[in-house]
Amino acid sequence: GYGKWITLSGILTFLYEQGYDAFVGWFLGAATLGLYQMAYRFSNAPATEITGTISQVLFPVYSQIQDDKETLSKTYFTALKLIFVITIPMSVGIIVVAHPFVDVFLGDKWLPAVTVLQILTVWGFVRAVSSASGSIFKAVGVPDYITKIQIVNVLLLAVLIFPLTSNLGARGTAVAVVAATTVGGSLGMYF
Repeated sequence: GYGKWITLSGILTFLYEQGYDAFVGWFLGAATLGLYQMAYRFSNAPATEITGTISQVLFPVYSQIQDDKETLSKTYFTALKLIFVITIPMSVGIIVVAHPFVDVFLGDKWLPAVTVLQILTVWGFVRAVSSASGSIFKAVGVPDYITKIQIVNVLLLAVLIFPLTSNLGARGTAVAVVAATTVGGSLGMYF
């Protein structure tokens, strides 16, 4: 029963993350997809480089203390504080230096990606913060929560992506991703 939820969650995560890429490529073209993917790589640093590692460490820690609800709760909130302390400055820094960084290191042909990069940095922050919830759900034996949150993410993205992308281009796609992930991440932190 445990493994089916982890597997389904992985499939939904793949559909979610590859779905918007496929949509951008289909709806806006290959050039815009290239800009979007570059923005994604830089914006996602807080989630992948820092909190990905923290989440890998947290899972065994949470597993060891899963029966002690008070210690589990304190550890979760300590991890959240650490993630906030690390990712807020990283995210703000990425947003602030996005334009000069892209201009100097990538060139002016990449400047249309700056706004998308800044919007997706918010997504990277939300994703980083919500990563602590996934580890705790797995550790206490409720991986179905992760899957159910992913279902909300996928459905919300499916509803938002077309109208926002139609009106705002790749920026709209980024806003749809941020909105869906924020709702899902908020649910994860609530539960």
